[in-house]
Parts: sequence; C-alpha cells; structure tokens
Amino acid sequence: MNKEMIVSSNGHEVVASILEEDQVGEIYIEREKDRGVVGNIYKGRVNKVLPGMQSAFVDIGLERDGFLYVSDVIDTLDEIDQLEAADEELESGLETVEPEPSKERGTRLRNGGRGRSNPRAQLKPTHKIDELLESGQEILVQVLKEPLGTKGARITTHLSVAGRFLVFMPASDNIGVSRKIDTREERGRLRGIVRQFREEHEFSGGIIIRTAASRRSKDDIDLFEINEAFAAQYLGVEKELGLDRDT
Repeated sequence: MNKEMIVSSNGHEVVASILEEDQVGEIYIEREKDRGVVGNIYKGRVNKVLPGMQSAFVDIGLERDGFLYVSDVIDTLDEIDQLEAADEELESGLETVEPEPSKERGTRLRNGGRGRSNPRAQLKPTHKIDELLESGQEILVQVLKEPLGTKGARITTHLSVAGRFLVFMPASDNIGVSRKIDTREERGRLRGIVRQFREEHEFSGGIIIRTAASRRSKDDIDLFEINEAFAAQYLGVEKELGLDRDT
C-alpha cells in the first residue's frame, strides 16, 4: 500500500494528513491554544517523597511539581502488565490489554466486575515509594494528566508512544494484545507478525497491539514505523535529555 504524509503548518495550527492510495486515511489537527503537556516526556528530579501517601513530587520544569504514585514507578513484569491493562481501560472504558502468555508470569488483570470501576484502585502495590525513590534522584517520566488548578500534572515512569495500530513502550519488552481482539487465531497471528519483526530487526522495546490492527495485513500495520519513527523518536528523547542507555 502506497502511503504519503502531507503536513501544513502556520503560526496557529499544524494539520497532518495520511494518504493511502491517494485517499485520505487519517487527519490530525493541533492548534496552538489546545496544545498541552499530556504525552510529553521529561527528565525530572524527585523533590519530595511521601511514604504516608505512597507518592512523590517530581520537578519537571513546570509551574508545579508533577505527582507520581507508587504504582507508576513499580517496574516488575507482572505489575507492568496489570498497569498497562488498567491504563487502557481508563482511557477507553472498554479496551483492555492481554499480555503475551508466559509460564513465568503471574495472573492477568481481567475486567470481571460490572460498571466503570477504577482498575488502578484494585491494584495493591507490593513496594514502598521510599524504597524506590529518594529526594534528588533523576528519573524519566511522561505526563498522564494536565495540571489542574493548584494540582500539578499526573506523571508516570511507564513511557509509551501511541500510533494507530501499535503502542511502543521503550521500558518494557512485552508483546501485548488488546482483549477486544477476542479470537485466539487473530491474537496469535498479530503476535507472530510483531515477534518476527523484532527478531529480524533486533528491535528493543515492548509493543501493544491495538484493536484497530485486527484483520490488518503486515503491510497495513506498518511495523517499520515502530522501528524508524517511534523507536527513533524515543532515542532522540534520550539523546536530547543526555541519558545513557548503559546505566
């Protein structure tokens, strides 16, 4: 499939459209007045750790410190799988993520209840915030929610860069699939496409396959965009922030 991107920019807005076989497939508009900080990645410095609240305040260069809860710091594989599922449920209200099966993994988070319960409220952190962070420590974070009133931005250490079909997670090494893709054959096919790509290109980083990728061909999913755009974008962030991948 032939694809082309056209970008128009002026002092007030940026318009980007993606053409597929000369037909408009996607269009994005970003206006200056609507531009926020959600999704931005910062190298922050821990300003204060609050063991009683299991949280920390992190200076990310904005007017107010960002708020970081312990579940947004935990980095064990099982807990990352749960948090990935919880985050996507919160965003869509419907879509959850099924991680790649593994005999060594724990149980998966499933939406077994009714209504719009908060998945994060069901998670019980197994670590204490003061065991994970200390004042003055520099960490890489991403903004989840805009600052509001007297409250600073909600931030996380679980970084992600989302595309139409895939979500790139540089700090993970997992392949996840949306649970809305409910057939075993389709989940296996999509995992196979991603797994083959990772092996052929020595790709480093986790990938979540979104619902929109269902029934799409390998060419449609555009895995090269993950390697050349998402991964390159994150490497650019590392370089800009002066981070060392070996530390």
